[in-house]
Amino acid sequence: MAANKKLIVFVFGLCPIIPAASNFAYGIVLAVSLWVIFFLGLLGNYAAKLMDINRFNYLFVSIFMITGTALVNALMEGILPIIHGPLQVYTYILTFSYIVFLGLKQYYEDSESLDIPIWYSVLILILSALREFFAFGSISFPVSSGFLSLRLPYFSNHPLFRFLGTAAGAFIILGLIIWIYFSVTKELPTIKIGEEE
Repeated sequence: MAANKKLIVFVFGLCPIIPAASNFAYGIVLAVSLWVIFFLGLLGNYAAKLMDINRFNYLFVSIFMITGTALVNALMEGILPIIHGPLQVYTYILTFSYIVFLGLKQYYEDSESLDIPIWYSVLILILSALREFFAFGSISFPVSSGFLSLRLPYFSNHPLFRFLGTAAGAFIILGLIIWIYFSVTKELPTIKIGEEE
């Protein structure tokens, strides 16, 4: 079961944001946004319990999260205008992401587990760092004026390595990460057809 949840994070969690996580600076902003949205979900659930909202709990939490995300987006746009502008749409996608709601569900059902948001943010950071390195030979960080880029020793300008920095190449990197993870941990995802776990 644990392997299946991690596979969901690997495969379905990153696909919608692969176009966004094209460099490490974007990856940092997306990872921070993920945690803000996740804690907005926890806070929304807590507020719903305080107000004794049972029947429309899901709707209330969703509205609470999207309102909080809009406020956070406005704040981030003031702090990191150049970087956060192109990412706003992806933060709204994250707000309604299956991964966020799965993470909230696991948090309440599995002794306040933070496995899913931790794995998700680590994957965003790894994938964005690798993409930028392969495409440009650098690692960038978000600053108010845009990007602070650090040039790294780059071992090849071959088109194959440049390709790994593209969106298509990101899927290949993602597949390699999945293979390495499950090979090292020896966890095997189970696929059951016609059965419920």
